[in-house]
Amino acid sequence: MAMATGAVHQALVAAGLRTLAGIAVEAGDCRDIHHAAVLIGYGAGAVCPWLALETGMALTPTGGDRAASEYRMLKALDAGLAKVMSKMGISVVDSYRGAHLFDILGLHQSVVDRCFVDTPAPLSGIGFSELESHLAQPGSLRRLPFRRSFPTTAGCASARPIWPNRTPGSPQR
Repeated sequence: MAMATGAVHQALVAAGLRTLAGIAVEAGDCRDIHHAAVLIGYGAGAVCPWLALETGMALTPTGGDRAASEYRMLKALDAGLAKVMSKMGISVVDSYRGAHLFDILGLHQSVVDRCFVDTPAPLSGIGFSELESHLAQPGSLRRLPFRRSFPTTAGCASARPIWPNRTPGSPQR
């Protein structure tokens, strides 16, 4: 998902349309704070980690409040992102979005140039053809069943901003 997010972000920048469009990523592969930080760092304005949210709700004890479990997971994600950004001296998401603050390891320069423009890639690796052949192999991906329900509370990108009580330029809590 990071490759797709980075490629879309760069295409919008190159076309001069990035300031007119937002990128909301619904990512089943976003399982932890680093995944969310990478997606935001390469241009996503909002991330909905639906599989992580559904897993958290599924692990709720019988009779427990599933919405409360989802809320706690979102609060943990918010706190983790704030911690990652604060370690870099960044206090607002807008300063982190599209900042390319990572190094790429294990991807060929052609992939980096297309998806992660201006990102250092000291060690080369696999390219698009190797990625395609891996994905084409039977059993290389675990197919997830079609979801008929989506996270019910604030988990999706359109439901709420990452920090709803903050305005740009306000001090960090």
